[in-house]
Amino acid sequence: MIALSPAVADPSVFPEELSELPIFIAVAEDNEPFATQARALGEVLGVDPVVVSGSRHGTGMFTDHPELVDAIVSFLAGTR
Repeated sequence: MIALSPAVADPSVFPEELSELPIFIAVAEDNEPFATQARALGEVLGVDPVVVSGSRHGTGMFTDHPELVDAIVSFLAGTR
């Protein structure tokens, strides 16, 4: 699963069946409250989110950080 700027008000109630999936989380550090929520979700799932500079949301992060595309491709290639 790829989660870009995920909105998760309470990550402790993240659906258990989804927690079994490999997940890639990315968020911009100044995109609040999503940055805080992404970090909390990563903690619950045992995943280190990729945190990039700026405040862009979702696919808007690709504008300033095109390297995220390569990181996502690498993640997907490793989950086969």
